[in-house]
Amino acid sequence: MVNRQLEKHPAHCVIAAHEKNSFEAVNYLVARGHRDIAFISGASGSPTGLSRFNGYLQALRAHHIVPDEQLVVQGEWTLQSGYAAAKELLAYGAQFTALVASNDDMAMGAVRALRRAGKRIPQDVSLLSFDDIPMASFFEPPLTTVHVPVGEMIKHTLEKLVLMLDGQSSEPLSAIDGHLMVRDSVAPGPWRVGK
Repeated sequence: MVNRQLEKHPAHCVIAAHEKNSFEAVNYLVARGHRDIAFISGASGSPTGLSRFNGYLQALRAHHIVPDEQLVVQGEWTLQSGYAAAKELLAYGAQFTALVASNDDMAMGAVRALRRAGKRIPQDVSLLSFDDIPMASFFEPPLTTVHVPVGEMIKHTLEKLVLMLDGQSSEPLSAIDGHLMVRDSVAPGPWRVGK
């Protein structure tokens, strides 16, 4: 099973470290001087979306930042839902200097709404997302995003499948870490040290 945790059969699962990666990504934003960080979550009930949201909350709390409900909106993994979510944040009048989208598609959709509201990326709103799809590096500005090692996950899944077909067992794997691809969508925030 790829990217899903099976309680009864953990050895059959290959998962990404979504929560840890999200925690580290939000830490990066805080280190760059951002404290008012909005979040577009994944689809309701999605284990990946929930893990990324939990990492966001943990990072805020680790820096003694009280999570603000008005800075969190629901997305559905699509460009359109990212656009709608960013419009919703703007309609609330929410004040934020950075936005984390649970995937690159929603981040790209959010950019359209932010630009239509006169916001510049990253000068007015820094943007960070997840997955590192091919378009992320060609988008304008190129997205700072967490690279999810899909190729490595597929390799481990196929190895487990071969063992299962041969009647052999396999050991549970630790969640596979992604890494932050720092590009041009994050600028220093107003709280940076040494301004």
